[in-house]
Amino acid sequence: MLYRYSDMSEDFDTTILKWFESYETIQPAFELYLSSKIGAHKFLTGIFLSLVQSLETLHRRTSDDIEMETDEFEQLHSAIVEATPLEKRDFMKSKLKYANEISLRTRLKRLIHPFRELFGTSPEVKSFVQNVVDVRNYLTHYDKAEESRAKQIIDRDLYDICLKVDALLQLQFLLFTGMDVDRIKSMASKNRLLRHRLTLDESDT
Repeated sequence: MLYRYSDMSEDFDTTILKWFESYETIQPAFELYLSSKIGAHKFLTGIFLSLVQSLETLHRRTSDDIEMETDEFEQLHSAIVEATPLEKRDFMKSKLKYANEISLRTRLKRLIHPFRELFGTSPEVKSFVQNVVDVRNYLTHYDKAEESRAKQIIDRDLYDICLKVDALLQLQFLLFTGMDVDRIKSMASKNRLLRHRLTLDESDT
């Protein structure tokens, strides 16, 4: 188990209330996560996509992060639309509707940040994020330019990537019980399953 009653016995009531208070917001992300655990997907690529979508949904629903300040983006938006031929402006507006949202890469980095030491060295974190982004983009957008690299990652590393994404989701969900980051990291470092998923201890593999 990720944690036991003894880990939360002193603040059990608060922990449960915090989770229920948060659940309405994070429910879609949690349901996507559960779908990866109950056999809804028969193939590893389906599990991967469900986990990554869960992460992306979780961050979208709990963060207001944007690429640039709203006023700056609105000025840019107006300039682009005004420079577009009249008959193409509705098309351009639809393309720009979500243009100020941050990328999956940035979302992953920000979700990992509180727990970054659990995910290895900076190069290891960078490689993990890059692999998640490359495989997600290939599977969802079918970018032929990424096909060779993405297939190599899928064949060689996808299972381990899924384990790490799963672990990141578990760590994030614990935040919604009101536990602070240091307490969660301490629990994770003592949990054999999480240590295995995060490759913190190669003897567990």
